Amino acid sequence: MYSFENFKEDLSHGGEANFTYKGLIYAIVRTGGDNPLDGWYYCDQTKSHEEIVFYDRMSSLLDNSIIDGRSLKEVFNSDEIEDITIW
Repeated sequence: MYSFENFKEDLSHGGEANFTYKGLIYAIVRTGGDNPLDGWYYCDQTKSHEEIVFYDRMSSLLDNSIIDGRSLKEVFNSDEIEDITIW
């Protein structure tokens, strides 16, 4: 099983991710370089551009992102995540 700890480790190496949970695709994307908004973005396919959530640190994203009323850790450790792509 791909756990939250695996996910956290993959993201800590500069990775980004797409995954499916209950039929919705979620994305975690990192910005960098000279961008003044260097950090992490979290969204799902139902969100408009204005609703995309920005975090300045990966730990903030992992600690505060909620899916369907559950923390990312709860969701990943429930074994309900499908189609994980890390790049």
